[in-house]
Amino acid sequence: MIRRINMGGRFAALAVIAALLLTGCVPGPNANDVHSDTSLFLGSLPAPATLPDAPDIPPFPTQPENTSNTKAMTAYNKAMDDYQKAFQANQAKADAQKAAVTKLAKTAMAGGEKGVAAWESLLVTAGISVLGGDGKPLTVGGQTGMGSPMTDADLRLQALLAATPGGLRLTDLADTLSVAFGMTGADLTPILYTELNNIPDLGFRLVLWSVGPGLIDGNKFLPVDQVELSWAQVGLIVHRLADEILMSTVITAGAAGDESIPSADAAVLQVDTASFHHSLPAAVSHRPCENTDDPMKQEVLNQKIKEVNFGFDQILETVSKWEDSAAATGAEILGKTLNIVRTLTSYANLLAKMSSIHARFSLSDPPLVRTKEMVPGEISDLTITYSYDDDSWGKIRECINSSLKYAGLEIPGKPLDAPSGIDVQLSTTDPSVLRVGDGKGGNKPVNADETDSNGVARFKLSGAPQKDRIPDRAKPKNLSIDVHALSDLKSSDFFKDVTSVPWDAVDAFGTGGLSLIPEMLGRTKFITFTESIPVQDWDLIAQFQASAKGKITVHRASNVDWQGCGGYSLINRSTDATSTFTTPETAVTAALLSNDFGDYGDQAFVFYPKGASFSAFDFGNGDGLQMFGLLAEYSTNKTTAAPATGDQPERKLEDCDGAGGGGGQHSDPEPQDCGVRTYAMDLNVTMPSPRHLFVSGQQSDEHGLWKNCGDGLVPNDPTVAPSMQSCAAPQSKGGKVPSIDDLFDPSKTKFTITGSYSCIRNDPGQLDQVYYNWTLTLCRIVDGKPQC
Repeated sequence: MIRRINMGGRFAALAVIAALLLTGCVPGPNANDVHSDTSLFLGSLPAPATLPDAPDIPPFPTQPENTSNTKAMTAYNKAMDDYQKAFQANQAKADAQKAAVTKLAKTAMAGGEKGVAAWESLLVTAGISVLGGDGKPLTVGGQTGMGSPMTDADLRLQALLAATPGGLRLTDLADTLSVAFGMTGADLTPILYTELNNIPDLGFRLVLWSVGPGLIDGNKFLPVDQVELSWAQVGLIVHRLADEILMSTVITAGAAGDESIPSADAAVLQVDTASFHHSLPAAVSHRPCENTDDPMKQEVLNQKIKEVNFGFDQILETVSKWEDSAAATGAEILGKTLNIVRTLTSYANLLAKMSSIHARFSLSDPPLVRTKEMVPGEISDLTITYSYDDDSWGKIRECINSSLKYAGLEIPGKPLDAPSGIDVQLSTTDPSVLRVGDGKGGNKPVNADETDSNGVARFKLSGAPQKDRIPDRAKPKNLSIDVHALSDLKSSDFFKDVTSVPWDAVDAFGTGGLSLIPEMLGRTKFITFTESIPVQDWDLIAQFQASAKGKITVHRASNVDWQGCGGYSLINRSTDATSTFTTPETAVTAALLSNDFGDYGDQAFVFYPKGASFSAFDFGNGDGLQMFGLLAEYSTNKTTAAPATGDQPERKLEDCDGAGGGGGQHSDPEPQDCGVRTYAMDLNVTMPSPRHLFVSGQQSDEHGLWKNCGDGLVPNDPTVAPSMQSCAAPQSKGGKVPSIDDLFDPSKTKFTITGSYSCIRNDPGQLDQVYYNWTLTLCRIVDGKPQC
C-alpha cells in the first residue's frame, strides 16, 4: 500500500521543476526530425486533436518481490492472465490507439497551434488532466486524466517545451527530484530507471515513448548513465508524478480515515484555498496564459479513483518512507502545497531566462572527411555560440506574468547579456567515426571548454582512424553524426545571480519548499544541445546477386564373402548417384567489418542476405560461420549394379557361424525403381576459414524417393551437397574470396568462386566415396541493376 506523503513543499517543488524544464528551449535539429515552431503560441486554445477511445485494459501487473509467496504469486498470475485476456479482447483498439498516438506525437513536437491541440489530447491520454478553452477539464477518448488540471499557461508552456530540441539526462532528472522531495543524498536514479522500464499505464507509456528516445539501443537496454530524455518526456514525467503524489495523498489519507479530506469514493474533490488572502476581481475577458483565480481551486480529478494506475509507485513508497508522513493532516498538507505554489511562480524570471538560450553550431569546411588509413583523419573546427533571445524571453515572461495575475505578482524584465562562463562538454554519438579532438594529445581536455565573453566555445573534431585497411576504390558515403553539447549553466554568469535572490523573504508562508530551489537549479544545471555533423566516410559494403551450381557423385560398394553359409554367399554390389544442382539468384550484401583486435584485412569481410545483418552464427565442426542461404534444385540419377562396378573395397571374409544372417540365395524381392528424381533443398554458404567460402547442403528430409535401388548412400540419401561435418576427414580445396580491392572495384562486375570436396572411407567389405565440385557466382548490383 502506498503511504500518505508529506506534501508540504513537495508538490510545489515539482511545479518549479516543470517550469525549470523551459531551460531547454533552444533552436536546432529536433530529435524526431520535425521542423518545429519554437515560438510560444498565444492564440485561442484550439479543440483537442481527435484520438480513438482508449482500450479498456487493466494496469500491467507487477511481479511480487518475494516470488516464494504462494498467495501473492497466485494473485499475480491471475492478474497477468486477466491482463492478457483483456489485451487480446481489445487488440484492435490498442493497435488503433498506438498508431494514432504515434502519428499525433509528430504533430505535437512541431509546435504552434496544432502542437497545442495535439498536446491537449496526448496529456489526457497520459493520465494528466488539462483545462480547455472554456475553463473545464477536457475529455479525450473517454478519459479526463487525474490530479489538478493543467492551466492555460501550463499547457502552452508544455507545447513550447516539447517543440524545443535538447533534453535532460535521466541521472540529472532523478537528482533534481531527490531535492524536490527533500531527499538530498538519496539516489532515485535506479528506481526511476526501473519504473520507466515497467510503466503499467498503457496511455502514459504510449505517449512517453512516442515523444522522445526510448531506453533500448538496438537490441539492448541503455546503461542508466547514457539515457537522455527529450524535454517533452521530462515535462510528462514531472506533471504525471505531481498528479500521482497529489492523488496518493488524497487516497491514502482517506483510507486512513482522515475526515479532513473528502472520501476517496468521490469522483471530484474540491480543494480548499482559504489560505490565499489576496484576491482580484474577475477579469472582463480571458487572455492567453491568464489566471484570474488560483488554479489550485480547480477540481482534482481522478477518472478511476478506486484503481489509480500509479506509474511511479516505487518512488512514492520511497518518499513516504523517507519522511514522517504522520506530521500533519491531509488538509494541512494540501494547504501548505497551495501556499507554496503561489510563491514559487515568482521564480519564473529565472527559469524563463534559461528558456531563451540559443546554441548555434558552426563547422569549418563541411563535410569532415574521414581517412582511409589507420591514423586520424581530417581535422575541423567546431564553434558553439550561445546567446539569449530577448524577444522570446519577453513573450514567455508576459505569459508567466499573466498566469500569476491572480496572486498579484509580476516578474520584471531585464536585458540579457551574452552567456559567458558556461562549461561545455562535447561528445559524439559514434566515436568510431567522429571524435572530439585532433588526435594529437596535449595537457588540456579536448572535449571541454568554457564560453568566452561572447558566449563562444571552441572544439576540434577529427575523423576516427580506420580499424581495417580501406580499399582505394571504396566509394564515399555521406553520414550525419550527432554531437551532444552538455552545457553546465551553473558555472556561467547567469547562475551567479541566484545568490542575490531573497529566498527567505519570498518564502512568506514558511513552507520550506522555496529553500530547495537554488539546489534544484544547481542539480538541473546540465542541459543538452544536439547538432548533426556532416561526415564523409567510406562505403564498406557492396551489393551482389549470388547463385550457385554444383555436381556431386556418390559411390558405395559392398564386397563381403559369407563363408560356410551354404548357397549363394557372396555379396558384391554397388550403388551410385550422380547429382547436379542450380540455384536462382539471391541478393546479398558483402561487408568489411571493422576489427577491434587488429588489421586482419579480408578476414573481417563477410556476406549476408540483403536487408539483414551479419549474425556470426557458427555451424561448428569445420563448416564455419553462416553467410547466407540459397535454394538448390537437385536432379539426381541413382543406379545399382551386382556384381559391383567401379572401385571396390578389399573383400571381407565373414564366418557365418555365430555371425547371424548372411548366406542363402540373395535376391531382391521387389523390382528396382532406380532412375532420376528432382527435389529442392536449402544450401548454406559458409566461411570455414578466413577469406574462403564453402557451399553445403542441409540434410534432406525427403525419404522414399527410391523404394528399391541398391543401398542407402552416405552421407545423405537423397544426395545433397555435403558439409564438412558429414565426413571424418574431408578434403576441401578452393573457395577463395576475391580481394577487398576487387570487391570494391566497380569495374569488376562478376566473380566466380570455385571449390572441390572429397570424402573417402575405405574399409574391408565396404567403400564410400563422395566427390563434389561447386561454383558460386557473384554479379555486382549498381543502383539496383545487375551488371553482368
